[in-house]
Amino acid sequence: MRAPFITLADAFLPGGPQDPTALRRLRASLFQSLFGMIFTLAFGCLYGFLGSPWSGAAIGLIGLGVVLAPFALRRGISTATVGNVCITLTYLATFVVASRSGGFHSPALVWCFLLPLCTYVACGSRSALVWAALAALQLASFFGADLAGVAFAQDFSPRLLSMLTISSSAGVIFATVMVLYVVESSRAASERAMQRAQQALERERILGDMHDGVGSQLLGLIVQARAGVLAKDRLVHGLESCLDDVRLIVNSLDPVDRPLETALGELRSREQPRCDAAGIELAWSCELARLPSWSPGATLQVLRVVQEVLSNAQRHARPRRICLTASLSEGDAPWLQLEISDDGVGFDALHPPRVGRGLKSLQARARKLGGALDIGAGAPGTRVTLRCPASQPLPPA
Repeated sequence: MRAPFITLADAFLPGGPQDPTALRRLRASLFQSLFGMIFTLAFGCLYGFLGSPWSGAAIGLIGLGVVLAPFALRRGISTATVGNVCITLTYLATFVVASRSGGFHSPALVWCFLLPLCTYVACGSRSALVWAALAALQLASFFGADLAGVAFAQDFSPRLLSMLTISSSAGVIFATVMVLYVVESSRAASERAMQRAQQALERERILGDMHDGVGSQLLGLIVQARAGVLAKDRLVHGLESCLDDVRLIVNSLDPVDRPLETALGELRSREQPRCDAAGIELAWSCELARLPSWSPGATLQVLRVVQEVLSNAQRHARPRRICLTASLSEGDAPWLQLEISDDGVGFDALHPPRVGRGLKSLQARARKLGGALDIGAGAPGTRVTLRCPASQPLPPA
């Protein structure tokens, strides 16, 4: 259940999409404004009633600022501007109240410790550091004046001064707790919004993978079937490719700390029976222990490259042996090098293969990883090499 003050503050939030950080600061600023109305009204009346009209008027100016703050924020004025104006009024009021209640011994100086916290919540760390320095300067000034023997007005009796000291300290503590509470609530709301945004991006990625992979393959099979040119072996191969693609997409949904070496091992477990059935030896060597965790999207791109190259080799090259090697280069910024070679038919080095749709797709996947794909003639056979940065960005937490 949400606090009533937070619900009331949200009523002043502008509509439309908002940056999570800006929204958190806006919500915190609105809460501080609404809470400040009550805080300043109570203390302004208290100081004025107990015999210091100057102090009550100064605190009333703070109340005027915080009353107008929600409407200013609603009109689009930045939280930094509104927050700094309110903090400036509080700073000046602190000086006035302290000057009328004993100087350095005034209970109002405890408000100086609240200024940086409120500024940080509404305006950020840079403004908070500035106001922390100004608050320290104010404290040092009153302390220096006290040492110099400057006599400040004293509108209150010692007993009333003690009561005001207790009430001011309690008020600052309560205000600090409430500010921290609303900051935590706003932070949690921002995290939930970021998680929803990340889930939406992930759904979009999955839909794109399904459309570009399984969808396009099934559409091709349907077109061939309607034209009456779809042979049984081509149908079986097409359906197997669709099933493999679905498995790759499902595997890419595993947690982001899933090692690429593990994903490649699972792909090998599916490819090994097919190679055995075709009488092809599948050699596999992966030395990726130092490879950091990859995002699901990056892992899926690598798996699709490997799967497509292996499929092409089995279908067209008629090899007796296929070898996959994955390793990392040395250095502070290592690169992943993945090489797949076969001893099949291959092609003439002087007449490289025509760049068709399949090769363009492989090269596009390599570019998405920030790398490049090289296809060359082996001795004999064909060699396909993928090189890309070993560090692939993870999605935001």
